[in-house]
Amino acid sequence: MEKQPYFNIGDIPETSALKERIMLPFRQLNWLLNGLVMDRITLITSSTDSGKTTVCSQFILNAIKQGYKTFYFAGEDSEDEARDRIYKQYTSFSEDNFKFVQYIQNGKATNCGEYILSHEKFEEAKNFFDNKLFIHNNSVPANKEGLINTIEQARIKEGCRFFVLDNVEIFDLDSDNENNSLKEICVALRNYAITKKVHIAIVSHIRKIERNICRPDIFDVKGTSSLTNISKNIITIIRTDKLDTTTKEYKNFEKVLSLNGYCLKDCDCVVEVRKTKGRGLGFCCLKFNKCTQSYYETKEMQEIEVSERPILSIKTTEITDKDEQEIIDSIF
Repeated sequence: MEKQPYFNIGDIPETSALKERIMLPFRQLNWLLNGLVMDRITLITSSTDSGKTTVCSQFILNAIKQGYKTFYFAGEDSEDEARDRIYKQYTSFSEDNFKFVQYIQNGKATNCGEYILSHEKFEEAKNFFDNKLFIHNNSVPANKEGLINTIEQARIKEGCRFFVLDNVEIFDLDSDNENNSLKEICVALRNYAITKKVHIAIVSHIRKIERNICRPDIFDVKGTSSLTNISKNIITIIRTDKLDTTTKEYKNFEKVLSLNGYCLKDCDCVVEVRKTKGRGLGFCCLKFNKCTQSYYETKEMQEIEVSERPILSIKTTEITDKDEQEIIDSIF
């Protein structure tokens, strides 16, 4: 039967119920995005090795705790790497739960090693995630048809409603025209999210840029603009130990965060909302625990009133001579 190509606006039924959504593990980010509403796409982007995968795993953990079965395309990780990271995030840190194991070579201990979960905690995490989290088989093609078919199987057979695709650079593109192929995948994913009432989080890198950059924006996302166009939410992840503290841009960023109630030096990671259909743009600052491979939300400075936010930028001319001197002092 042919679908009706348009609707009379008067025939669209009234709705008063709130849309279903997944709540995130970070209070401020939840407030800005107003949760992850079903039938939408969220784009998560940053430079290489800045915490995108870690944040995605925490989103997955929180979704499962709320009863949402999840499908995870972990294109850059083996299945056991993806499993071990999220098992550690699930487990609270203590000496009983984690043990540091040194790497032994030729019978001698080296200065290398890893934190390993105890067997009991591994089994506890396994029981928690079993039949709730489904990890993509990376030997299956990740082109448009393959992705949509796999996602549909996970939804129909397993009941998945949250899908995390990490990342677009691992997709198998169907033609030499990368932009067109990626655009086709993006449109198919957007239509799938809308028609099936699911939420899809997509991960992408930012482009390599000549200029100094602390805060990537949506125009820095690698690949086609189709990614940014289909996304209702775009968040960038900024790992602070990778920033050059001697630049004016860093000082500018530091001032902007302080005006929003955060101290940049106290943060390991800043999540910035660059686009949303939620409440608005803004920041969420995090600290990192290496043992559990998890981020934890930092407390904002108490003297800043919520009604004063967000302050998203200041003019470069607002960097004072005193700030310039601080930059010089930090170099020497």
